[in-house]
Amino acid sequence: MALMMGDPDLSEGRSALIVEGEYLVGLHIQTILEAYGFTDATIVPGIREAKALLRGETAFDLAVVEIALDRPDTIDFARALRDAKTPLIGTTTDLRAHSGIAGLDSVPILPKPIPEESLADAVSAMFLPPDTP
Repeated sequence: MALMMGDPDLSEGRSALIVEGEYLVGLHIQTILEAYGFTDATIVPGIREAKALLRGETAFDLAVVEIALDRPDTIDFARALRDAKTPLIGTTTDLRAHSGIAGLDSVPILPKPIPEESLADAVSAMFLPPDTP
């Protein structure tokens, strides 16, 4: 089952890091996450800004990261988040990445533009118990 807007399972102070080069796309993702209960969704334009935030001891319950196959730093950053056990969703406009990215096999990769339902389903898979009806 997918999340429902205002789902109480997610409304208890969860935070998200959104790494997105296009600010309007970041706002779209932020709006969706907040509608599904995230109380703090921070948008940063790139990996450098995201790393600076994380160096400040800021922790996030979820990261949504724009991944480009021609930018290895985005893939390396996504792998580092995954290795740190941060729940992660990748986004991309690269058609080659829609079926997955080497080394990020367990990470959902959503094509842009991101449909609300696709993002809600990916978040549901991470945060709702598997037996939720």
